Amino acid sequence: MKKLLIITECFPPINRTASLRSGAWSRYLIHNGYFPIFVTAGENVSVADTYEKNDGYEVFRVECQSTFINELRHRFSGSLIGKVFGGIDLLFENWPFYSRLKSLEACAIENILKQKPEGMIVSAPSFSLFLYAARISKKTGLRWVADYRDDWTTNEESSSFTRFKYIVFERFLEKRSLKSASAFFAVSNNQLRKIGNLVNKPGYLLENGYDLNRVPATNSHAKLPFDIDSRKVNIVYTGTLYNTQTLSFLISVLSGLAQDAREMLSIYFVGVDKRQLLAYRELEKYYGSTVFSCGRIDKETADELLRLSDAALYIAYLDKKGNPIKGIPSSKLYEYIKIKKPVFMMPTDADEAEQTLLSVGLGIYRVTPNESRKVLEDMIKEKQFTGKVSIEVNEDAYKDASCESRANKMASYLDEIFKKGG
Repeated sequence: MKKLLIITECFPPINRTASLRSGAWSRYLIHNGYFPIFVTAGENVSVADTYEKNDGYEVFRVECQSTFINELRHRFSGSLIGKVFGGIDLLFENWPFYSRLKSLEACAIENILKQKPEGMIVSAPSFSLFLYAARISKKTGLRWVADYRDDWTTNEESSSFTRFKYIVFERFLEKRSLKSASAFFAVSNNQLRKIGNLVNKPGYLLENGYDLNRVPATNSHAKLPFDIDSRKVNIVYTGTLYNTQTLSFLISVLSGLAQDAREMLSIYFVGVDKRQLLAYRELEKYYGSTVFSCGRIDKETADELLRLSDAALYIAYLDKKGNPIKGIPSSKLYEYIKIKKPVFMMPTDADEAEQTLLSVGLGIYRVTPNESRKVLEDMIKEKQFTGKVSIEVNEDAYKDASCESRANKMASYLDEIFKKGG
């Protein structure tokens, strides 16, 4: 059994999207010849929580407090001075001298010296971890692989300020840190191409996935934020709604939908901060009897809401010209796949998210709002006559999209990378 050091900001039970990827590795890598040792961040960690050992992995949780500037940013949130501190925090977030994750470096080096792992995986964001990985590799000689859950300076959907920061201040950091890496993982083919062109290192496609052992079962005790009417077609969107995800396509679909059809439709947005999204407030203003929202809820409740739904809603990311941004199949996609329900794409990304959903047999999309409206009307009629919305799942593709399958692929990559000697 080969030991593998993994540095990541998030690990269960922290309820963040990044924890899904690291949590899956803790369950499945052990079946592929690797014993993972996680070094991860925790805030206000008690002594009992600093170390955890299981049959298939170990976890070292290191206390990582927020920086003073970050605390001031939140203390003065909404004010001019809060925005100033926010700008400073954003500007320096990935620099090693500033990042709150600096404590992870010493813990990682200590484990390398004691446990002699085969290699190291560093999963980002936070991208400051890549800088620490380069320093750790220089001090210990340990080979490492950069795991890109998101783009760093090749990110095309970031704000103007962030793009400026990336190009002027951080691009050289990314190139410098990746010089010592043996390879990198990326979650999409488009990301693989962009990062590969920048850092000139071997890249491997390691998509996100869903956990077969964590498919939600009926949870009658979940306190749902909405009253679900089983007679209607219920469509659910979960997670953050970003400014790059336009609602104009959905609004166009609803605008031409007959009143009697809208009365048989409910669309739920879970985890949306509607105070910050003008587009959502416009949507709710005109279609308040059809569209509903709530803030963040726990994952078990969100899973139950998805299980009771007839379909999930996927909204592609668009650039400033209104064109789909390629190569962003978010982890949300796999949470949708997990429940084996149709996924209505409004609009589609015409890229990897669409391809993934179609391969599994769960994707529903049309190019225009008028065509999408016709599909929605057919769904409503089908639900009225049969009591359900039908779908035909490709079981082989469904299993291939699982975290277990991804871990098998990851282990084969690691065998190849470490065998080469980096």
